[in-house]
Amino acid sequence: WYNTTSTVLKGYGAQGTGTWASGGTMNTPHMSSGGYCGTQDAGVYAGGIPGDVTTTQTYNGTAWSASPATLNVGRHYMASTGIGVQTAAMLFGGELPSPPHDSNSSEEFDGSTWTATPAINTARGAIAGAGTATAGLGATGNLDGGGASNKTESWNGSTWTEVNDHNNSIKYVMGGGTQTSAFTAGGAPSPMEATSSQWDGTSWSSDATINTGRNDGSRGAGSGTAALIFGGNDAPSRAVVESFNGTAWTTESSLATARQAAAGSGTSMASIAAGGA
Repeated sequence: WYNTTSTVLKGYGAQGTGTWASGGTMNTPHMSSGGYCGTQDAGVYAGGIPGDVTTTQTYNGTAWSASPATLNVGRHYMASTGIGVQTAAMLFGGELPSPPHDSNSSEEFDGSTWTATPAINTARGAIAGAGTATAGLGATGNLDGGGASNKTESWNGSTWTEVNDHNNSIKYVMGGGTQTSAFTAGGAPSPMEATSSQWDGTSWSSDATINTGRNDGSRGAGSGTAALIFGGNDAPSRAVVESFNGTAWTTESSLATARQAAAGSGTSMASIAAGGA
């Protein structure tokens, strides 16, 4: 309001507190490390363990449906890799059940069928994915033998191209956003890694630390400066949720069901956590 006597313009605002609510029950129980692409009320989940399955499920915000579509390569550790929307989705990389464990497979979903696309340049699992099915980004990841990668690759709808490396060699990070504005947070080799980084479309730079260091969680992100991370690998952090506003990480309401390796997607204001260990 504007005070005509003092000529002062005053504004008042309030920020709500986000909460988690139960969604529909997945068709296949106990799924972990699969990939979810899409929004809170329109998505597709595929792959995961147990079994490094090729099965696919779709979600409409209320109920899950089994899809006849199957991945060409069954694999896991794709929880933060899924990008795109329900009818134009991508999963890439991941871990295989037998050596060499790391996959370079890249697949696209059109709403009914998974189709193999050109492979990523560096095979690895647990990649942080961002962007869309025509403008994607994949960064970091787990290498066969236990090493961590700093590789970043850009997808233009037809090919993967290596671009500037991540500022850390790291794996099992939480990450998302767009091809020109992305983030990563947490990760390993330290089981309680608390670093975060931002991608501006050209290069990575270090950012604010998260409040609870962890790896193997998931995310929802509209950009690299509006993000949510949730879950993780250590007992104290499996329910922890934090939001990022481009400057600082803030602890939010915990997950109703503590877990790690849940597939997640959405935005910082409307996210979904599906499956998990």
